[in-house]
Amino acid sequence: RNWFSGQEVARSFSVRTNVQPGPMSTTGATLRGYTRHSVATLQQGTLWDRFMGVVMTLDRKVPIIMPRSRPKTTWDIFVMVLVLWTAITVPVEISYGLPDSKGAIDDINYAMYIIFAIDICINFRTAYMDGQ
Repeated sequence: RNWFSGQEVARSFSVRTNVQPGPMSTTGATLRGYTRHSVATLQQGTLWDRFMGVVMTLDRKVPIIMPRSRPKTTWDIFVMVLVLWTAITVPVEISYGLPDSKGAIDDINYAMYIIFAIDICINFRTAYMDGQ
């Protein structure tokens, strides 16, 4: 699917053209013809405006996380424990062919997938230390 059709792009810009007469002489005659100014502006409410509005709202509401803060370090240790759990359980499940049971292990695996997705979002909001 093409996200932006030619009509969508044409509707998202408005062109305002001003035609002004050149400087007038004392007799009222135009000295140097007309000047034409065309200005293209992006209209409000386009897809890009809406997207950038959401990004700016999230940027104001979700803080930047410092990488050496205690909550970030605690979170990283928690995620590392989950990664170790996954590194042990996945090979065991694959090699011994555990039956597909809809029990607690499946619920734990789904919860870990959600936590890993949250971790990705947290890492996008984490600052990094420059060598300087």
